[in-house]
Amino acid sequence: MFTRNFLNNIKMFGFIQYVTLGCDCYKHARDRMSRVAVGWTQMQTQTTSLRAAAS
Repeated sequence: MFTRNFLNNIKMFGFIQYVTLGCDCYKHARDRMSRVAVGWTQMQTQTTSLRAAAS
């Protein structure tokens, strides 16, 4: 009885770790994506202003 309970606890712990890891990965990916988006927008704005200045 004790061992089955113990194994279930380990399984649950592993599951929680897995979910936490997944959330972390998702957060990192989302942060990276938003940084890329911000950088891209800034680049676009600079290009536009350069083009406007050149014309």
